[in-house]
Amino acid sequence: MAALKGKTVRKQPESVKTETIYIPKEIRELHKEVTLTIDIFFVNQIPFFIPLSRVIYFTTVTHLPNRSLGEIFKAFKEIFYYYLQRGFRITFVTGDGEFSSLEQFTNLLVGAPRLNLTSANEHEPFIERRIRVIKERVRSIRHSLPLQTIPKTILTHMVFYAVKLLNYFPVKGGVSEIYGPKAVMSGEVLDFKKFSLPFGSYCQVHEEKLP
Repeated sequence: MAALKGKTVRKQPESVKTETIYIPKEIRELHKEVTLTIDIFFVNQIPFFIPLSRVIYFTTVTHLPNRSLGEIFKAFKEIFYYYLQRGFRITFVTGDGEFSSLEQFTNLLVGAPRLNLTSANEHEPFIERRIRVIKERVRSIRHSLPLQTIPKTILTHMVFYAVKLLNYFPVKGGVSEIYGPKAVMSGEVLDFKKFSLPFGSYCQVHEEKLP
């Protein structure tokens, strides 16, 4: 470690490049109108808002400071406009009865989607399965870390990391057997160099004086 710190010469870091590919126009045209399923799940009592699109299977997750309607709508509005920027329009939103009050806010959006909520004490099985998969991935990452206690910030980013990787790979029953949900949405594909180190690895790096 002493030799590493004392003898290592700083090298110019590589510029960050995002690899994108061309997605056939037919895929986007056939699935331009999107049905979005939403829910809230918890990891160690930390709430997360999760929208999942049917057919495309694109999953996003937002850490909620609290479960207030304002915070939920803020997270929903961001994903709503993200789909619009990518050439998709959310026409239907499904979820459980917890989101019954959300309609008064969604009506303020241009091209507001229709809400279709489940009956009382029922859950949306489509998104419940996705939540289960995410929690399995997070537990797997957690057991790979040499830590007795997981800080909240690390735990939050473990959830983001698990969802990010899920979006890079094709989904069974999705729109394509070749392209993952992330590629369908933005053309972005997985750069394996960025994932050469496991999550939570301890690294010695040069500290930049200027951010």
